[in-house]
Amino acid sequence: QQMQGQRAPSQWAVRVRGLPYAATEAAVGEFFTDVNIAPQGVHLAYSGDDRPTGEAYVEVMTKEDMDRALAHTGRMMGKRYIEVFPSSGEDIVRLGGIPSDMF
Repeated sequence: QQMQGQRAPSQWAVRVRGLPYAATEAAVGEFFTDVNIAPQGVHLAYSGDDRPTGEAYVEVMTKEDMDRALAHTGRMMGKRYIEVFPSSGEDIVRLGGIPSDMF
């Protein structure tokens, strides 16, 4: 059962590692310029003391978008080498980006 104003997570997602600590959700979206990202689909990860970890989860619209996102591994964001891995909505729930009752 969905809560008002929220959406179910996408079944396609990637985990991004190596982001600059100052990276914003918009900057992550620009990095994946050729990928269709779900609305509010960029979830930056923060440590327990609210510091950026340099990781993010990105929900994408289709399997093809996920494949395009994975092809970004090895590209640079500023001076940072970015790694992209397959992920899932369950990972985003663990991160706290989407309430677990969305499944």
